[in-house]
Amino acid sequence: MQSQGKGTSAARATRSLIHCVLGFVAMPWLAPGAAFAQQAPRCAFTDEKLAISVTSEAAADGAGSELQITVSDGERLVARLAATLPAFLEQCWKTDLDGNGHFEIVVASSLAGEGARVNVYAWRETRFEPLKLAPADPALLPPGARAERYYVAERALYGRFRTEPVADSGSPAGRTVTLRYDFAARRWEAAVASPAPAQ
Repeated sequence: MQSQGKGTSAARATRSLIHCVLGFVAMPWLAPGAAFAQQAPRCAFTDEKLAISVTSEAAADGAGSELQITVSDGERLVARLAATLPAFLEQCWKTDLDGNGHFEIVVASSLAGEGARVNVYAWRETRFEPLKLAPADPALLPPGARAERYYVAERALYGRFRTEPVADSGSPAGRTVTLRYDFAARRWEAAVASPAPAQ
């Protein structure tokens, strides 16, 4: 009777192992969308005693991404901002765009076929405040141009816009225009120079 009990235990262990293997093969995180979540870009910054982290992962429905910005002082979480972006994070920066002595987090994202997007979050002592940027004046852009890239350089926000070829339109293909955002005037202006993006 004792040997039969051992045999039953061994059989149960074998069945459990099979179930574990089958469960592992069927794990949902093996889906392509979840793989992107594991490889999402991450930015880390410091500001005096604060540590700022920016992470992004694919949204559950596959439409855009979930952005999270956290601020900690080494002992506790000071603030956390969560937002849904209609695009996927490409790069982010910490800088003082408006010169008020407080930093902003700039998040550049893009979506295939839709062009580039940018979001700016201003730090207000204990929380983040999303800043609404004015759209670019169409008079500054060639017809049909759309945002190709946003970036930060020398504590300023730049946007690069490009035209797309349109049949029988006479519009030059691939023409680019770079604009600089003036936070004091709250508008985009033609950039006198196009400095290299900050790392």
